Amino acid sequence: MTELCSQFNTLFGPSEEEITAFFAPGRINLIGEHIDYNGGPVMPFAIEKGITLLLRKNNRNILRLYSQNFPATIYEFFAQDSYSRIPDLWVNYPLGCVNRLQQISSQCITGLDLFFSGNIPNRAGLSSSASIEIVTLFSLNDYFNLNLQLIDIVRLAKKVENEFVGVQCGIMDQYAVAFGRKNKILVLDCALPSHEEVDATIPGYEFIVINTNKSRTLAGSHYNERFAECRNALERLQRYFPIENLCDLTPSDLKTIKPLFNDHPAGYRRVQHVVTEKKRVALAVEALHSGDILQLGRLMNQSHASLRDDYEVTGLELDSLTSLMQSIEGVAGSRMTGAGFGGCTLSLVKKGVFQANAIKIGETYRKITGLEAVAYSFTPSDGVSRMTI
Repeated sequence: MTELCSQFNTLFGPSEEEITAFFAPGRINLIGEHIDYNGGPVMPFAIEKGITLLLRKNNRNILRLYSQNFPATIYEFFAQDSYSRIPDLWVNYPLGCVNRLQQISSQCITGLDLFFSGNIPNRAGLSSSASIEIVTLFSLNDYFNLNLQLIDIVRLAKKVENEFVGVQCGIMDQYAVAFGRKNKILVLDCALPSHEEVDATIPGYEFIVINTNKSRTLAGSHYNERFAECRNALERLQRYFPIENLCDLTPSDLKTIKPLFNDHPAGYRRVQHVVTEKKRVALAVEALHSGDILQLGRLMNQSHASLRDDYEVTGLELDSLTSLMQSIEGVAGSRMTGAGFGGCTLSLVKKGVFQANAIKIGETYRKITGLEAVAYSFTPSDGVSRMTI
């Protein structure tokens, strides 16, 4: 922290104003993929890596934003009633947050220096975007005494992502970043939203996350296309069923609704993934409560297969890594985590097994894809907080 403060002062200049610091983690989703925006249950947890934000008044009528992860530019904005999106830049996430607070608060959010430093791999699907949004909103709420509750901050962050950045995500990422708790997995009902906590301690096992190093941006991927497909499927089904979300359907409904998609089989596959993934989440909660690790692993494998075949959001890199991991004795289960189209896999592995096989996995993956895989071991951690300097 001392080094970060020194860099802050070097960049923005010394000041008698106090620097304050905040941290928001990234997140991993154990299971329940692409069903948060369909009103379903998900099982995310916060991780140790995340985004640190240093904040200080600059006594000027300028908002200045800088990131160590994209160090080419300090972005400066004179005080305005509203701000507009700048295509394809990281600065849209904090700028969108300031813009949203300007709309709901009488407080003028300007005359500030914001210094971001993150150790989440960029574009790896570990929710660096949600981390930036939550840490920005949380810090400004604290700094200006806006009296927003944590759930208010989560909802505002989702609006920023949906309306300013342009990604039609659900509430899972922002919620997990805000409400994460050490050694706990959240069982989040995205339709409400509300959550329960499940003990994440699995004796003898660890969560291994492997970055495919195939980067992607959700705004430029097929993410919004999948969202639109689900909305179209919902509208089609609402002509016949009194449902609010696709996750209101049950597995027994699938046979009944299939003829309604004779002219759009891809739409049916999207619905089939959503409905079966919801069931897998319920079974995963039971497996964690009972300590049935093999069942939990099977559910992870099934989830990946559904995301590959029905939802079509995996690809060569994710499929190759999950296949490699699933073939190793001592790996209970492996699946893509996050939105897909690149990003990371999540595997539940007996301790020591991955380390014994890491070189072979890396070499095989490199031969298939030409990319270098990077592995991490994560444990569930706390959500957003103010830091001590």
